[in-house]
Amino acid sequence: MVDSKRFQFTAAVEISYLDKTIQGWSCEYIHEPGSVNQKQISLLRQVVMDGEISQSQMIDILNGSAIGRPVHRWNR
Repeated sequence: MVDSKRFQFTAAVEISYLDKTIQGWSCEYIHEPGSVNQKQISLLRQVVMDGEISQSQMIDILNGSAIGRPVHRWNR
């Protein structure tokens, strides 16, 4: 996907640090609406470091950061 410009190389590196499950969800997300950038993935990594998240929470994070809305941290 990096070669096809679906996302930047630096975003791909950020994704590689995520759990395999979240990597899979990220891949699904990228195939559906388009691309993600490094800022979005970095934000996702920060939230994941605080604890586990669901796929819908991940989508909310990526959608929220994609359009500039504030990202909500969920109580776990």
